[in-house]
Amino acid sequence: MGYGAEKRKVEGKAKKLKRWLLCILILCMVIGIVVATISSADSWKYKVNLPAVRKRGAGELRVHFLDLGESEATLIELPDGKTALIDGGEDRGNSEKTLLRYLNALDIDTVDYLVVTDTAETSCGGLDKLLEQKTVKTAYLPKKTPVSGSAYAKFSAALVKENCERAYLSRSIDLSANGYTLSFLYPYTMDVQNETETEGCAFWLEYSGVSTLFMSAPETVGDLLARDDRLGLFKNRGVELKGTDFLKCTTVPSSEFLEYLGAERIQTEGNGHTILTVGADGSYTLKTPD
Repeated sequence: MGYGAEKRKVEGKAKKLKRWLLCILILCMVIGIVVATISSADSWKYKVNLPAVRKRGAGELRVHFLDLGESEATLIELPDGKTALIDGGEDRGNSEKTLLRYLNALDIDTVDYLVVTDTAETSCGGLDKLLEQKTVKTAYLPKKTPVSGSAYAKFSAALVKENCERAYLSRSIDLSANGYTLSFLYPYTMDVQNETETEGCAFWLEYSGVSTLFMSAPETVGDLLARDDRLGLFKNRGVELKGTDFLKCTTVPSSEFLEYLGAERIQTEGNGHTILTVGADGSYTLKTPD
């Protein structure tokens, strides 16, 4: 084969390769356009720059305390694979973005229990966006009528739109299962009038001998819980309040209540996120990123 023929052969292969590359490029563009068309534009920004968080191990309970700027959220991965989310931050800044990226980093698409402790924007302002991106099975809410135009009203409308199951917060709620105790201690009843009981909630979580009390309620609630614990009102639910290992609270309870618990108070403000891990063998760690 002469030089000219060899040159034409090489040039032909180069042209064919260019055509293939062009076809692949066009195909990628078409796929990108189709995906962008059928997918929510918002969803992409929650799937990039994900935090580095390892997946939950077998037989492990994990509690994630998330700093959302002017607000916070608590995410609980239960040993049976269910998830609970307490509050969801504001509809501003990076609050909702931080929460949704964290959920995506853990491959969490379903929130089994969504607990809203207060009708204030700092508790529910970012949750309507959560409902757009994730499946929420049951929402536990304050017994309060939404004020027109408020963040809580917007969130309530989103719950109706997504056909989420809804229930009022009350001491009658007990979500215990599969070796763990998850029991609500406040508010007392779902039948109270709006003006007779302050917003907020308290619940107790125990797994493999390690317990945590979560409180988002006025400081006086702690004293009421201590009184009821002394009266033995929680024993039939497996709650041993006086033996609580960790206390997570949004407002500092009275010194008498802190002394009654003898618990280590978890500080989360400004840390980005803090993780409390409890293994099936009862071992636990409390880790705050550097």
